[in-house]
Amino acid sequence: MTAGNQPSGISRTRQKTLERRRQLVALSTRGIFEQGYDKFSVNDLAAAAGLSVGGLYRYISTKSDLLVMACEDIYGGLYEALVQAARESSGSETQLRTAFSLYLASCEAAKDQVLLLYREYQHLPRAEQGRYKDREARIADFFSEVITAGQRSGEFAEADAKTVAQDMVLLGHLPALKSWTLGERVGQRLASEQVEFVIAGLTLSRKKKKAVRTRLTRVGAASRIATASEGTP
Repeated sequence: MTAGNQPSGISRTRQKTLERRRQLVALSTRGIFEQGYDKFSVNDLAAAAGLSVGGLYRYISTKSDLLVMACEDIYGGLYEALVQAARESSGSETQLRTAFSLYLASCEAAKDQVLLLYREYQHLPRAEQGRYKDREARIADFFSEVITAGQRSGEFAEADAKTVAQDMVLLGHLPALKSWTLGERVGQRLASEQVEFVIAGLTLSRKKKKAVRTRLTRVGAASRIATASEGTP
């Protein structure tokens, strides 16, 4: 929907709220990195955001809500987006490529929040820890289901689908955990290499087997032609 045909100011208000929340996540992420979770205060965040403390509490109830918002930045709505992307593709290999590419792009965009959660996970409320784990598990299970479907259709070689899926989830966190060594490779180039790495691992054995069968077929055909030309009964 374009700005010209929005029915009311509700959409604009919601957009402003979302923009403010993104700003608070970015500012709190930077502040916690610099000072540590225990030392970083709500007052610090309010000052950085140009808000009064009272105004800040329109968006959060406790300091731990800052980490909850960071979780939303990482996985909020991502599972549903992956499923939708896969539905719009045909064939397990294409589905996995599409969904994994989207997952990697999402993790790369939220790499600061990913690193923050690795550092400060213990400060998340217990209920939110469980929610974060559940969301990540759903994404891994989805990847596993696509891989399993590909194995049944013959597109993918035999492998432990759940292990591969967990590897894929962790690959998404690589830009956050190893950006200091990846340097300029972080971004589309890295994501493309990661996708090809996973797909090659799932298809290489199948392609090798097919190549062997093709060679054997050719050898057999050549042998039969040679035998026929020599007149051997």
